[in-house]
Amino acid sequence: MEERTIDEDRGALFGRLADLASHLHQGPLVAAEYCRAFCEVLVENSRTIPVAENSPALLTTYKEAIPAFTKILPSLSDDCPQVSAVLARLVLCCFELLLYLPASDLPVGVWDAFTSSIEEIQATLEQLGHDELRVVLEVVRAGGAWRTPAMLSIFHKEPVPSEEVDASLLSEGPVMLRLRLSLLVAVGHHAEACRLAECCENLSKLGSASATFRLARLGLVCDTATSDNDLQGEAAHLDGSEALDLVCNLDAAGHAHGARLLCTALLKRKLQNVEKDSTGEVIVLWSQLTRRAWPSEPSRFLSACLELGSVARTTCHLLFRIRTIQAEVPSDGLETCVQLCIRGLRLQAKDGCESATEEPVSAMVSLCLTLACLMPDDAEVGRACLLTHFFEDVSVITYRALEQASCNPEAKPTCSGSLTPSMRCELLLLLKACWPFDPELWDWTSLRQQCLNMLPSEETAKLVPAEGDSAKEERTSPGVEEQEEEEDKEKKDQGDVKIPSDDGRISWREALAATNFMPGYTINAQHQHHRGRTGIAASKQHMQQSLINQPQINSVRIKHRCRLCRRWCVPWLE
Repeated sequence: MEERTIDEDRGALFGRLADLASHLHQGPLVAAEYCRAFCEVLVENSRTIPVAENSPALLTTYKEAIPAFTKILPSLSDDCPQVSAVLARLVLCCFELLLYLPASDLPVGVWDAFTSSIEEIQATLEQLGHDELRVVLEVVRAGGAWRTPAMLSIFHKEPVPSEEVDASLLSEGPVMLRLRLSLLVAVGHHAEACRLAECCENLSKLGSASATFRLARLGLVCDTATSDNDLQGEAAHLDGSEALDLVCNLDAAGHAHGARLLCTALLKRKLQNVEKDSTGEVIVLWSQLTRRAWPSEPSRFLSACLELGSVARTTCHLLFRIRTIQAEVPSDGLETCVQLCIRGLRLQAKDGCESATEEPVSAMVSLCLTLACLMPDDAEVGRACLLTHFFEDVSVITYRALEQASCNPEAKPTCSGSLTPSMRCELLLLLKACWPFDPELWDWTSLRQQCLNMLPSEETAKLVPAEGDSAKEERTSPGVEEQEEEEDKEKKDQGDVKIPSDDGRISWREALAATNFMPGYTINAQHQHHRGRTGIAASKQHMQQSLINQPQINSVRIKHRCRLCRRWCVPWLE
């Protein structure tokens, strides 16, 4: 029944093609019109044949169509581009059919008859200067598309010279090789597809098409990988813009999962090896791919960020990661960002963990500024960051920022409620670890004096005005004259102690310490300032000179207005 159907289809097709050829000889039918009519006949004939059920009938169609077109080829103009296009399309369709049609599935004698027909047609085409059918001839002579020497060498490791394998692949060309890959992937033979793609990738004579096979191989490897650890070997050979292009092309080709895994493996390698070339771009691309993988689960994205943050060895990579978190999940990523900052502070506390090109000072300053921006309402953390910034970069600018934050009456010691107490405590301890002293229980006056001692003398002179200038400024303020009168009156009542004038440019506490009236007076280090000499050392030296062979006076209190902090002070005199 099947043979009769094949013969009937063969006869119908042969009649239509012969009729079309007769019209070409009898009328002014040009080559382009003939090629269009020839293709329409083949399409109509192929629609009536179910490929899955009657593949031998479809093979018979090409057995009749190719000789018919070859026979009429001398009558067609060589200048018509449609002629070469139709011939190439016939060969390609026949080759694709042979990929799906093993010789063992055909009736007895059909394959041999088809082989003989192809050999005769190839001889005729070679005389006409066409060599397109040579690939099909090699396939039919080998007994099938997967029985050629090149395929046996690739899939079954049979001993075939590499030159012969390369020549066979080059003769098929990129289009036919892609057809082979598509079929292998469709039937689930991923390992064989990877081998074939690798051979095509290493074939430099394919030119730009070798990049296509490389992308295909990476897509197959990534799709079969279970985690990014399986792709570390592939990521080791990728670098720069080439790696970014491959990941983007994988994603565009529909391998989103594989692209994300490959990007993760690539990013881990860059973080572990402290590579800065294109690392920022890879971080951004990884964030986009990972966020797209779990659009409704930001916790998984943040967890993945923490995992990669634990691999990072430089602060700049952590800061870039924080920027991407703020861009992707700004409302849920505060705790994760703080944990990454803590990781950065730990890196700064260890020697040799940073790269040689990274400046530790700038890295610490960047961490402090980042923390201050992440938690603007946390006054304690903000002041700790400003103080750390000052210690790392001692300058007038950092001092002014610290002074403004410490003297701001509206800044209350609030805490960030989104952080756990343990995390917040660890953050503050890491910040304090790099301080030269711990001013936890100090007021601003004491802290101010220590900070001024750290500044260069020329900058300190700009920040700390002379006492005479302070007095002049105070006179211009309302209510100062009445306060000074009350101050002088109290001092006269207590012994008529004479305070040097403002032109002497010494403070009232310096004058009091220099007199023999109260030699036991202890100067508070919070208000110490003595003619350019500041700090506790100056006060000790001065007091040692005044305490030699002097009696002690107890329980004397003096009320005075400090010219430095401009507030009324009632110190104890012992």
